[in-house]
Amino acid sequence: MEFFQKLFDTSDFVPRWACGAWSTGLAWTHMIADFVIFISYAAIPAALAVIVIRRRDMPHALIWLLFVFFIISCGLTHLVESLMFYEPLYRLSALMKVITAAVSVVTAVALAGVLPSIMSLPRLKLENEELSSELSRERVMAKDLADARAQLEERSAQITARSRRFSSALAAAGAVACRWEASADIFEWQIGLADALRAIGALTGERTPKSFAELLGEEHAARLRAAAQEAVATGGRIDFSAPVIVARDYFFRIAAEPEPEVAGQSRWIIGMFRFTPVS
Repeated sequence: MEFFQKLFDTSDFVPRWACGAWSTGLAWTHMIADFVIFISYAAIPAALAVIVIRRRDMPHALIWLLFVFFIISCGLTHLVESLMFYEPLYRLSALMKVITAAVSVVTAVALAGVLPSIMSLPRLKLENEELSSELSRERVMAKDLADARAQLEERSAQITARSRRFSSALAAAGAVACRWEASADIFEWQIGLADALRAIGALTGERTPKSFAELLGEEHAARLRAAAQEAVATGGRIDFSAPVIVARDYFFRIAAEPEPEVAGQSRWIIGMFRFTPVS
């Protein structure tokens, strides 16, 4: 306790000038050298502290901070040494040396603990380079995908425009294009049916028939199905007509043929039909 109470008391000692035969040049050499060391030791940890604070991703930040404290304590020790020629602060000098020794030991132990990790830093650099290369490849792939998407969108727009022109042409001709399975009479798809029904005043609401049975009735739908199955068996065409049950003054006339056979798949019929007035 007495040590700390007399930490800045210099009455028990004499200035270093009075200890030995110091020449002016030698004394000032010591004082200036210790002070310059202090200034340098103050600048170096300041720069390190800025780096650690601003670079949150700095590896082993604790070691860098320990180096900051170590260098600061060394610098303060040299500052006290430079003052000893005028103020014999031997107790403060001893305290600074103890602090510097403690920080030095802690820093040395901590550095030994992270030394294997530090030795692997070149590999980390290589991994970072590989990651950067992978990110570059992903950016190239993303660009390629964006280009492909743009091409698909352009192609889709072209197909949509072509489909609209086809639908307009069918509507102008009063015709309907359709595709259905030979063994059934349910449309897989149809184009122009709503316009054709609207033209003959047979469209109720917005719902269009989903099968030939809704247009022709079960009996005539069965006849059309038999004609489709015969066309599949013989490879011939379908030319079929029947009265329309949704518009009694019109006849249904269709020309169609089977699509090429695909192993393991049902046979499909594709064709066009129209509604013609009963003569």
